[in-house]
Amino acid sequence: MSKSQEDFIVHLRHKYDELLPPLWAMVEIMTFGELSHWYENLKHRQDRNAISRLYDMDEKNLVSFLHHLNFVRNKCAHHNRLWNHNFTITLKLPKQRPLKVVASLNPNAERKLYNTLVILEYLLEIVSPNNHWKNRLFSLLHQHRIDIAQMGFPENHQSLAAWV
Repeated sequence: MSKSQEDFIVHLRHKYDELLPPLWAMVEIMTFGELSHWYENLKHRQDRNAISRLYDMDEKNLVSFLHHLNFVRNKCAHHNRLWNHNFTITLKLPKQRPLKVVASLNPNAERKLYNTLVILEYLLEIVSPNNHWKNRLFSLLHQHRIDIAQMGFPENHQSLAAWV
């Protein structure tokens, strides 16, 4: 925080005598990995549950997903291969909720990108409704003739809840 040159952080440092800025400001300057660890390390489980309920998820699933998503983000940042990669850090797949996710997961491809994409689509629809991300995803996959079976997509994926 003390090294940040973001305008709002500089303003907070000059205007207030607080040791730490407000939470909203801290989250703004956190890396995704720091945010993931922050959520996982919240002292009270009820705080993690309150956040995960916003996404109709169990807090253990959300911890797992944030950890996995940070791993995937880092692979992307370092231009590593994703499309047919077998992940070593996998998701704890939800078993009961959210229903849209559970109905769309491929338990036979737990080390593949497909399940990550299902959960990403679900969360994106919550934080940014009508974002058209899945349309852009399938357009790119089609345009580049990607073998989506190598990503863990089941044959019937078009009829699954996440993709309709």
